[in-house]
Amino acid sequence: MGSILIIGSYGILAYEMINKLSKENWRIFTLTSDKKSIKPEHVFEQYIFEYDSDSTNEVIASSHPEVILFLGAYDPLYQWDDETVRGESLNYVAGLSNLLMNASIHGVRHFIYVSSHRVFEEEYAVDINEDMPASPKTYKGMAISQGENLAMHFNKTSQMEVTIVRIAHMY
Repeated sequence: MGSILIIGSYGILAYEMINKLSKENWRIFTLTSDKKSIKPEHVFEQYIFEYDSDSTNEVIASSHPEVILFLGAYDPLYQWDDETVRGESLNYVAGLSNLLMNASIHGVRHFIYVSSHRVFEEEYAVDINEDMPASPKTYKGMAISQGENLAMHFNKTSQMEVTIVRIAHMY
């Protein structure tokens, strides 16, 4: 296969993706901001930088991935506690913006943004479908929704194909 850069801390989703992609012979690179993380066995190269740092430009340039998978809403490193939620939401959007810009500049073909059901925090009398507008009420919901909007903007304005994967109620 090709090469993929998985961006996010090593939670259950990251480990399962690494195992699956390894079986399909992908060359796997990871970028995390967790300084205590230990590189999983099937990861070719691990980078440890903040997502909004200038170093992400060099990471994308050196790994030259065909696909970037941003774990976003399911990155366990983001702490959405009541006292830190505002600052965390700003870090989230700033990091994603930096990653999308660098991916576009380096000609990454596909960017996958992992979102969640948190973009729908209103009560709905009908089933929610993919065409319904987001209705976040919390900082976390707004940050994830802004991430979707930002990713779709890059889908429209760059040569990069962007996919949003909205996962509901993953535990």
